[in-house]
Amino acid sequence: MNPNCTLPACNTTDNGTIFYAVQFVGEDAIHILYSSFDELTINIIQTKKGHGPSINYTALYNRNYAGAISFGETTPSNSFSLIIRRLIQFNDTSDSGRLYENNTSVQSYWLNRLKTNMTRQDNNITQPSFQLPLEAVKIYLII
Repeated sequence: MNPNCTLPACNTTDNGTIFYAVQFVGEDAIHILYSSFDELTINIIQTKKGHGPSINYTALYNRNYAGAISFGETTPSNSFSLIIRRLIQFNDTSDSGRLYENNTSVQSYWLNRLKTNMTRQDNNITQPSFQLPLEAVKIYLII
């Protein structure tokens, strides 16, 4: 949680949080960053081994996101980001995973002002998981 951060804000659950994991594949490193700053964001970035992210937490906490995460003098060979802004809940009576027009049970929840609840690391898994309490729905999103 918040690797290499020395700011007091990094140690509280009321602020945004970065979770970082890396997996090495051949000569490459696959970096995974989960962020709960403003909106839930998942970033997957590929670099050569030996390069890791440099995170400017002061910029992140001041909502200056552009350039707040960089990889030094290397340019990532691939990257992918996913922003999850909304959670949609509905009664799937047909157990098909489909949302039909006439379904009146649909509820939508914006995922903003997220707070990090906890982290854990299993002995047999090298990547941490974390929970985000979604207070409007009274559930935890586990990643």
